[in-house]
Amino acid sequence: MKNLIKLLASALLIAAILSSCAAHSDDETVSMYDLNKAMSENAGFGEMTYVSSSDDKADEKFSHLSDIDYSKVDSFFMNFAADGSVSSDELAVVVMKDGKNTAEMTASLEKHVEYRKTLYRNYGPEQLPKLEKALVFSSGRYAVLIVADNPSAIKSAFYSFIN
Repeated sequence: MKNLIKLLASALLIAAILSSCAAHSDDETVSMYDLNKAMSENAGFGEMTYVSSSDDKADEKFSHLSDIDYSKVDSFFMNFAADGSVSSDELAVVVMKDGKNTAEMTASLEKHVEYRKTLYRNYGPEQLPKLEKALVFSSGRYAVLIVADNPSAIKSAFYSFIN
């Protein structure tokens, strides 16, 4: 009987540990600063401007990226070419407070890319090929936008970092 009780107690302890780890990993996010650094490291970006959710007036800065209600956003960062007249490079990662809002954020990022295509069609058509191959995707609570010469390498850096 004592062995059965010990076995049941051990099984319950293991189950509790596994369930707490699983619940924690769903809510856990990485350092946005470090994620930005990892994704930008080999991107070949020129001079970029960086804004994030830790900035003053972050909600106003976020509104240049998306019209999503900022209260749904947990954190974000955005890099964009310091001189938009010579480059359309852009990198943005948004972490939503609730994963059920990630699809809405991803759609908003796609809308942002379409808006940028319209601008560059008129003011910098040489940047259109880069915008045409822009990547917008999501993973869990993360929504990601990549406009770069090699967006798939940056996407790989994203997954390597968050995993």
